[in-house]
Amino acid sequence: TDSAWSEAAAAAVSATETNLAQSTDPKHPGSSAYPYASFTTTDFTTTDGRKVRIWAPVGATGKLPMVAFGAGKSLVDPANYQKMFEHLVKKGVVVANIRFEGGFFDTDFVKFAGWFNNGVKQTLAKTPLADPAQVYYAGHSMGAQVSVIAAARATTGDAANAFVNPKGLVLLAFDNSFAVQAA
Repeated sequence: TDSAWSEAAAAAVSATETNLAQSTDPKHPGSSAYPYASFTTTDFTTTDGRKVRIWAPVGATGKLPMVAFGAGKSLVDPANYQKMFEHLVKKGVVVANIRFEGGFFDTDFVKFAGWFNNGVKQTLAKTPLADPAQVYYAGHSMGAQVSVIAAARATTGDAANAFVNPKGLVLLAFDNSFAVQAA
């Protein structure tokens, strides 16, 4: 019956919620406990004129993973992603928001990917905490698309070894279209 199914479903949801209790371990990525209480930000402009903001945890030593992030076309201000960046950096990740966009109607993603890769390389040169062997490319919307192209260029088309090979990708809202074929 419907009520028996509802009771079973409610019991399953309750058991799942119990098992998904938020961790209190500062090393767990989803916990609200942090190994670093504060962070610094540093802004610089790359040699090809792109703005970069770096977040780094205060008190960290050694080498830390780095997330190189590209924003969506309409959300280029790093403040739009501030809470996500703060969470990552307090967990012990260096974050670099790399501005790669041209004009509003400029859609040369290959050019943007080159700027993004240059931003990664120059960020690593300015940030001794960031580990070049643990760089992750991430992006939202257009930034996700540019991150994929930048990663492909860095790993397959970089005979001069000018770039850093990303260890992985994190893509948020890669395709904003509502077409069935886009799914």
